[in-house]
Amino acid sequence: MNDLPESMDEAEAGPSAALDQEPASTPGPAAASAELPPITAIQHAPPTATSHHAPRRPARPSWPVRLLLIGLIAGAWLRFSGMDWDANQHLHPDERFLTMVSEKLELPQDFLGYLDTDTSTLNPRNVGHEFYVYGTWPITVAYLVGLATESTDYFSIYIVGRQLSALYSLLALLFVYGIGTRLFDRRVGGLAALLCSVTAFTIQQAHFYTVDTPAMFYFAAFLFFAISVVGRRGWAGWRETLPAGLAMGMGLASKVSLWPMVPVFVAALGVEVWQRGRKRGDWISAALKTLVVGAAAFAALRLCQPDMFAGPGWQNVVANPDRFAQVTGAAPSWWRAIDERLPDALKPLLLPDPRWAANMHTISGQVQGYGMDWPPNHQWWGRRDWLFPLRNIVRYGMGWPLGLVSWAGLAWAAWRLIKGRRTELTLPVLFSGLYFFINGAQWSKTMRYFLPLYPVLTVTGAALLIHLWDRAAAQPATAPRDGSRTGGRLGRAAAAALVAAVVAGTALWGFMFSRIYSRDHSRVAASKWIYHHVPTAIGLTVDEAAGDAAGPLIPVPVQFPDLVFSPTGFDFTIPVGGWLGPVRVQIPPPGPPTVTGLQISHLRVTGAATAQVEAALSLAPDLDQRGAPKDVVATGKAAARPGADAEQTLRVAWAPVQLTSAVDPEPAPRGLERLFRAPAAAPPEGTPTYYVWLRVTGSPILARPTVFVNQTNWDDFVPHSMYGWAAFDNPGGTAEGFVGLLEVNLYDEDRDPAKLERVLGALSQADYTLATSNRVYGSTRQIPVRYPWTNRLYEALFGEEFGFEHTASIHSFPNLGPWEVDDQPAEEAFHVYDHPQVDVWKVAGADFEALRAELEPLVAEACWKWPTDKRSLLDRLVLSWVREPEASGLRSRCD
Repeated sequence: MNDLPESMDEAEAGPSAALDQEPASTPGPAAASAELPPITAIQHAPPTATSHHAPRRPARPSWPVRLLLIGLIAGAWLRFSGMDWDANQHLHPDERFLTMVSEKLELPQDFLGYLDTDTSTLNPRNVGHEFYVYGTWPITVAYLVGLATESTDYFSIYIVGRQLSALYSLLALLFVYGIGTRLFDRRVGGLAALLCSVTAFTIQQAHFYTVDTPAMFYFAAFLFFAISVVGRRGWAGWRETLPAGLAMGMGLASKVSLWPMVPVFVAALGVEVWQRGRKRGDWISAALKTLVVGAAAFAALRLCQPDMFAGPGWQNVVANPDRFAQVTGAAPSWWRAIDERLPDALKPLLLPDPRWAANMHTISGQVQGYGMDWPPNHQWWGRRDWLFPLRNIVRYGMGWPLGLVSWAGLAWAAWRLIKGRRTELTLPVLFSGLYFFINGAQWSKTMRYFLPLYPVLTVTGAALLIHLWDRAAAQPATAPRDGSRTGGRLGRAAAAALVAAVVAGTALWGFMFSRIYSRDHSRVAASKWIYHHVPTAIGLTVDEAAGDAAGPLIPVPVQFPDLVFSPTGFDFTIPVGGWLGPVRVQIPPPGPPTVTGLQISHLRVTGAATAQVEAALSLAPDLDQRGAPKDVVATGKAAARPGADAEQTLRVAWAPVQLTSAVDPEPAPRGLERLFRAPAAAPPEGTPTYYVWLRVTGSPILARPTVFVNQTNWDDFVPHSMYGWAAFDNPGGTAEGFVGLLEVNLYDEDRDPAKLERVLGALSQADYTLATSNRVYGSTRQIPVRYPWTNRLYEALFGEEFGFEHTASIHSFPNLGPWEVDDQPAEEAFHVYDHPQVDVWKVAGADFEALRAELEPLVAEACWKWPTDKRSLLDRLVLSWVREPEASGLRSRCD
């Protein structure tokens, strides 16, 4: 076994030899270099002798280091740009949960209190979040940084978490460079760091306050140090056991699913000893290394995630029967077996916390086998094990060029491991294979589970590219009869073109994807579109041609005094009498609009006489002595015809007036940004405030807001509250919002006739329905026998059948100028959090009788029973590819 290069300089001196090392019985590095001359020997001639009086030029960084620097600069820009990508709306559900947890954390009184699992205020289960399945180390670090930067509240701590994720992702590039250098040479390290810096999925995850990016960082650190522990003898193999163990422990404290690190590390040490001749001294050395790394990992895990263990307060829990019964009530059987066998003296140190064990048991049931029958799990029905995550990694996570080359590089590395007995490759190859196999076999195959593979895959992909370049560079040029020289030149040109294509393709896809953080989140954009284009109960009409306005309407809250609200619906009555008001106008960005009047939508006149409506826009919230608005800047009148059966839209016109907008204050720095930027100066005062007044004479007016149907409560709904506007109006309450909301749950069973009645009833009462992502129809399409008429309803909506009108489709696809890539077919979590597609349909006036006739027969066709059995490995690997879906368990049979 050839030892790894002792330094980066040594690695660069013989890159081809490092890439093509063979066991001791094969020709050594010199022979390999003679056959395949290293690229550095081709590019860098020996320096000529110079006089000692000549000035020495400062050493320039080699091109691999330059690639690393380019990667760090590009990576920093791509990761730290657009940190507040959802405009403080908290649109990532996992991140939203961690934000709610983090804002409740508090510093314990002392270190012992930190370790006391039952009372620590840094334990999520003690601050109102009993079900917590993530590692606590990332949120502890985020909370401490937030505490130091005065950013621990709900509207700041998530930014701290995102900034730390970007920093973790950026620093991981240094370890990627080191891993590539230690396994191969500096060229591989530099190219791998550059590729990883512009990989789309690593850019995306760096924008999220989750535990996945910290876990990737600690795994990359572990792999960097563990390569030396496994592959080097003597002090070189011992000096990094401690950091390897610490990185392993911190990785497990970030995400326990990184546990394959442990057996893979032990196996790699065993393979190393076996290849070296199975000497007794080597076995002892491997055992001692395992002990040191294991002890350091346990110490780091115990300190960084104390909530995993019972802790020093366990005796107090045992002494309190009620508390003991409370915390152990849901503990799984394996925890009880440990509790019975472990000596009492060791329980505070080694016994798992029963609440943590119960949480792990529950989440394991959700991601294993057929999972649980609940809406978030429906998307996984029928997904091919291993093929589905592989396709998502290659097509979306990395992009086709890097994805294909990286997996080919992993296969090539595995072949080098077998053929060349390069045991230092055992760690990355075995971990990648085992980790992908385990997670690909789970019921839940979400892309973030595979994030730790990205550093390894970029290294193996870069190594394969450099290997192909070296092979091409080693080919001698041929001299045909016509005197031209081809062969070697052609091979080098092809290899260079391949490297350029992979780098350019990966950078292009990463840049295109990063554009989603340079504009409004699609749900934020959809909210703005709804506020400005969907008629609210009362709104100001805008002259779009006269200025920079966001749309034809500015909604006005229904907060006029003396309005009479319906206790069961969305209607409200504007009575006859004096002036009603004032209601403050909230002027939205981007610029000062020119308003031309006021509009009342969905209006009915309840009396026999014509309703006269007068509206005024004033600068004062007061009435004068005559009972009229003061400081009026615009006023107008309009008449509404009698007839309570038909709704009408009333527009009160006045002379155009441009509203003076307040200067939006620059957002205060949050988190790490406070270390580099001082708060901006307050905007100048003196911006006028506008108020709306209404007066009705003749007959009273009955009005209502536009009513939306929400298709599920498992997804975020729009419009979101913004600019001081409330979104929803609830029956029986004050109509302070702009949208009435009716809710149906399309995840309910299609075979239940009550669902069809509920859905058709809600749609017939509404004006619009919308899907804020493909979460529902993407899942129901996976189970057509369960949702036959739900899928037919979506076909009618998208096909604009039965009078439905597809009013808007608002998306934020990765793009380069006008060129967009529709990535909605990707795994749900890849797009549903930061750039889902929002579709709006107008349903008012649709032919619901014809729709009922179409859907009603499908109720009887719906049949479903969620399977409780588990598929065998044989079925997953072989039979599921050759049998029909119903026979392979990909579709369930009826009762």
